[in-house]
Amino acid sequence: RFLKPLDETALAEIFASGLPTLVVEDAVLAEGLGSAIFEPAQARGWDSSRLRILGYPDRFLPQGTPAELRRRSGLDDSSILRVLQELMN
Repeated sequence: RFLKPLDETALAEIFASGLPTLVVEDAVLAEGLGSAIFEPAQARGWDSSRLRILGYPDRFLPQGTPAELRRRSGLDDSSILRVLQELMN
């Protein structure tokens, strides 16, 4: 449930590699794992241009099944695949 402290050496290697990086959170984006990765990248000047972070918006969502909420928030399989394909190009 918690990933602190983050391995900043590993993060530095990931960003230095230039490989696309996708973080998918089953939680709200605000103050989540994506932020915990993005913020040190920005602070240290690492190239985060190929980083994408997916998660739920920090607002109330309309009611629905978990599958409906994932689809509406871009967290369903096809949405994740689309983002991966965009990152690979």
